[in-house]
Amino acid sequence: MNTHPWQLLLERLQLNLEALSQKSKQHWDLVAILPEPSDLETAPFQNALSEPFFEALSHTFVHSISNSVSHGYMRAAERESRGWDARTSFLFQVSLDPVTPGIQILIGDDGPGPDWQKVRKKAHDLGVDLATISGAKKWDVFFMPQFSTMLSPNELSGRGIGLDAVREEWKKLGAAVTAENHPGEPGDVDRHGFVLKIFFPI
Repeated sequence: MNTHPWQLLLERLQLNLEALSQKSKQHWDLVAILPEPSDLETAPFQNALSEPFFEALSHTFVHSISNSVSHGYMRAAERESRGWDARTSFLFQVSLDPVTPGIQILIGDDGPGPDWQKVRKKAHDLGVDLATISGAKKWDVFFMPQFSTMLSPNELSGRGIGLDAVREEWKKLGAAVTAENHPGEPGDVDRHGFVLKIFFPI
Protein backbone atom coordinates (compact mmCIF):
# COMPACT_ATOMS: atom_id res chain seq x y z
CA MET A 1 0.00 0.00 0.00
CA ASN A 2 1.29 3.48 -0.88
CA THR A 3 2.12 5.80 2.01
CA HIS A 4 2.86 9.53 2.29
CA PRO A 5 4.62 11.74 4.87
CA TRP A 6 2.92 14.53 6.81
CA GLN A 7 5.12 17.05 5.02
CA LEU A 8 3.57 16.15 1.67
CA LEU A 9 0.11 16.55 3.19
CA LEU A 10 0.95 20.06 4.47
CA GLU A 11 2.38 21.05 1.09
CA ARG A 12 -0.78 19.88 -0.67
CA LEU A 13 -2.96 21.76 1.82
CA GLN A 14 -1.16 25.02 1.08
CA LEU A 15 -1.97 24.58 -2.62
CA ASN A 16 -5.59 23.68 -1.82
CA LEU A 17 -5.96 26.77 0.35
CA GLU A 18 -4.68 29.02 -2.42
CA ALA A 19 -7.24 27.47 -4.77
CA LEU A 20 -9.97 27.93 -2.15
CA SER A 21 -9.11 31.62 -1.84
CA GLN A 22 -9.52 32.07 -5.59
CA LYS A 23 -12.77 30.09 -5.65
CA SER A 24 -14.39 32.11 -2.87
CA LYS A 25 -14.05 35.38 -4.83
CA GLN A 26 -13.45 37.09 -1.49
CA HIS A 27 -10.39 38.92 -0.24
CA TRP A 28 -8.96 37.32 2.86
CA ASP A 29 -5.60 36.38 4.31
CA LEU A 30 -4.42 33.04 5.62
CA VAL A 31 -2.10 32.87 8.62
CA ALA A 32 -0.52 29.43 8.22
CA ILE A 33 1.60 28.27 11.15
CA LEU A 34 3.14 24.93 10.27
CA PRO A 35 5.58 22.70 12.15
CA GLU A 36 9.24 23.63 12.18
CA PRO A 37 11.48 21.46 9.97
CA SER A 38 12.98 19.97 13.14
CA ASP A 39 9.50 18.95 14.33
CA LEU A 40 8.79 17.23 11.03
CA GLU A 41 11.78 14.99 11.77
CA THR A 42 10.18 13.69 14.99
CA ALA A 43 7.23 11.46 15.83
CA PRO A 44 4.35 11.63 15.09
CA PHE A 45 5.09 13.62 11.93
CA GLN A 46 7.45 10.87 10.81
CA ASN A 47 4.60 8.36 10.86
CA ALA A 48 3.67 7.43 7.27
CA LEU A 49 0.08 8.04 6.21
CA SER A 50 -1.66 5.37 4.15
CA GLU A 51 -3.11 6.47 0.81
CA PRO A 52 -6.79 6.29 1.96
CA PHE A 53 -6.01 8.07 5.24
CA PHE A 54 -3.95 10.71 3.42
CA GLU A 55 -6.79 11.49 1.00
CA ALA A 56 -9.43 11.52 3.75
CA LEU A 57 -7.30 13.81 5.91
CA SER A 58 -6.69 16.21 3.04
CA HIS A 59 -10.42 16.36 2.23
CA THR A 60 -11.38 16.94 5.87
CA PHE A 61 -8.84 19.74 6.28
CA VAL A 62 -10.22 21.59 3.27
CA HIS A 63 -13.83 20.98 4.36
CA SER A 64 -13.04 22.42 7.82
CA ILE A 65 -11.34 25.52 6.44
CA SER A 66 -14.12 26.07 3.88
CA ASN A 67 -16.62 26.09 6.73
CA SER A 68 -14.48 28.56 8.70
CA VAL A 69 -14.11 30.90 5.72
CA SER A 70 -17.81 30.79 4.91
CA HIS A 71 -18.92 31.65 8.45
CA GLY A 72 -16.03 33.87 9.55
CA TYR A 73 -15.59 36.11 6.51
CA MET A 74 -16.63 39.75 6.95
CA ARG A 75 -16.89 42.36 4.21
CA ALA A 76 -14.25 45.07 4.26
CA ALA A 77 -16.73 47.89 4.92
CA GLU A 78 -18.13 46.13 8.00
CA ARG A 79 -14.67 45.43 9.40
CA GLU A 80 -13.53 49.00 8.79
CA SER A 81 -16.65 50.32 10.55
CA ARG A 82 -15.41 48.45 13.64
CA GLY A 83 -11.95 49.93 13.27
CA TRP A 84 -10.41 46.65 12.11
CA ASP A 85 -8.17 45.76 9.19
CA ALA A 86 -10.24 45.49 6.01
CA ARG A 87 -9.16 41.92 5.19
CA THR A 88 -10.37 38.95 7.22
CA SER A 89 -7.59 36.71 8.48
CA PHE A 90 -7.94 32.98 9.01
CA LEU A 91 -5.66 30.84 11.14
CA PHE A 92 -4.46 27.41 10.11
CA GLN A 93 -2.02 25.97 12.63
CA VAL A 94 -0.55 22.49 12.96
CA SER A 95 1.77 21.78 15.89
CA LEU A 96 2.83 19.24 18.47
CA ASP A 97 0.86 19.56 21.69
CA PRO A 98 3.46 20.13 24.44
CA VAL A 99 1.15 18.95 27.24
CA THR A 100 -0.76 15.95 25.91
CA PRO A 101 1.23 13.92 23.36
CA GLY A 102 -0.37 14.41 19.98
CA ILE A 103 -0.90 16.75 17.04
CA GLN A 104 -3.01 19.87 17.61
CA ILE A 105 -4.71 21.68 14.75
CA LEU A 106 -6.34 25.10 15.07
CA ILE A 107 -8.63 26.57 12.40
CA GLY A 108 -10.21 29.94 13.16
CA ASP A 109 -10.99 33.51 12.14
CA ASP A 110 -10.28 36.97 13.52
CA GLY A 111 -13.88 38.18 13.42
CA PRO A 112 -16.22 39.04 16.31
CA GLY A 113 -17.15 35.47 17.11
CA PRO A 114 -20.62 33.89 17.08
CA ASP A 115 -23.72 36.07 17.10
CA TRP A 116 -25.19 34.47 20.22
CA GLN A 117 -28.62 36.00 19.63
CA LYS A 118 -28.82 34.08 16.32
CA VAL A 119 -27.27 31.02 17.96
CA ARG A 120 -29.86 30.98 20.77
CA LYS A 121 -32.72 31.38 18.27
CA LYS A 122 -31.47 28.58 16.03
CA ALA A 123 -30.86 26.34 19.04
CA HIS A 124 -34.40 27.06 20.26
CA ASP A 125 -35.77 26.13 16.82
CA LEU A 126 -33.95 22.80 17.21
CA GLY A 127 -35.38 22.24 20.69
CA VAL A 128 -32.37 23.34 22.77
CA ASP A 129 -32.55 26.04 25.45
CA LEU A 130 -29.05 27.49 25.78
CA ALA A 131 -30.11 29.28 28.98
CA THR A 132 -29.92 25.89 30.71
CA ILE A 133 -26.39 25.19 29.46
CA SER A 134 -23.27 26.84 30.85
CA GLY A 135 -19.53 26.93 30.21
CA ALA A 136 -17.88 25.01 27.40
CA LYS A 137 -20.94 22.76 26.96
CA LYS A 138 -22.80 25.53 25.11
CA TRP A 139 -20.33 25.19 22.22
CA ASP A 140 -21.67 21.72 21.46
CA VAL A 141 -24.70 23.37 19.86
CA PHE A 142 -22.57 24.23 16.81
CA PHE A 143 -22.13 20.51 16.13
CA MET A 144 -25.84 19.69 16.12
CA PRO A 145 -27.27 18.31 12.86
CA GLN A 146 -28.90 21.02 10.73
CA PHE A 147 -27.38 23.77 12.86
CA SER A 148 -26.35 26.87 10.91
CA THR A 149 -26.85 30.60 11.37
CA MET A 150 -26.34 31.19 7.64
CA LEU A 151 -29.41 32.89 6.17
CA SER A 152 -28.70 31.61 2.68
CA PRO A 153 -26.28 29.12 1.10
CA ASN A 154 -23.10 30.20 -0.62
CA GLU A 155 -20.40 28.50 -2.67
CA LEU A 156 -18.53 27.25 0.41
CA SER A 157 -21.14 26.13 2.95
CA GLY A 158 -24.64 26.70 4.23
CA ARG A 159 -26.05 23.77 2.25
CA GLY A 160 -26.79 21.60 5.25
CA ILE A 161 -23.22 20.28 5.51
CA GLY A 162 -22.10 21.97 8.68
CA LEU A 163 -19.85 21.42 11.66
CA ASP A 164 -21.66 18.22 12.59
CA ALA A 165 -20.36 16.67 9.36
CA VAL A 166 -16.92 18.18 9.95
CA ARG A 167 -16.72 16.70 13.46
CA GLU A 168 -17.87 13.27 12.22
CA GLU A 169 -15.21 13.32 9.53
CA TRP A 170 -12.51 14.06 12.11
CA LYS A 171 -13.85 11.43 14.51
CA LYS A 172 -13.60 8.79 11.78
CA LEU A 173 -9.93 9.75 11.46
CA GLY A 174 -9.38 9.32 15.19
CA ALA A 175 -9.41 13.00 16.20
CA ALA A 176 -11.38 14.91 18.84
CA VAL A 177 -12.95 18.26 17.90
CA THR A 178 -14.10 21.15 20.10
CA ALA A 179 -14.93 24.80 19.46
CA GLU A 180 -14.44 28.02 21.40
CA ASN A 181 -13.82 31.71 20.92
CA HIS A 182 -11.13 34.03 22.14
CA PRO A 183 -12.21 37.67 22.49
CA GLY A 184 -9.49 40.06 21.43
CA GLU A 185 -8.32 42.41 18.75
CA PRO A 186 -8.46 41.01 15.20
CA GLY A 187 -5.02 40.49 13.74
CA ASP A 188 -3.69 38.73 16.83
CA VAL A 189 -3.15 35.19 15.52
CA ASP A 190 -3.47 33.73 19.01
CA ARG A 191 -6.94 35.16 19.67
CA HIS A 192 -9.76 34.46 17.24
CA GLY A 193 -13.49 35.02 17.08
CA PHE A 194 -14.22 31.33 16.49
CA VAL A 195 -11.77 28.47 16.46
CA LEU A 196 -11.98 24.74 15.86
CA LYS A 197 -9.53 22.73 17.97
CA ILE A 198 -8.66 19.34 16.53
CA PHE A 199 -6.50 16.90 18.42
CA PHE A 200 -4.86 13.68 17.25
CA PRO A 201 -3.55 11.64 20.20
CA ILE A 202 -0.33 9.72 19.74
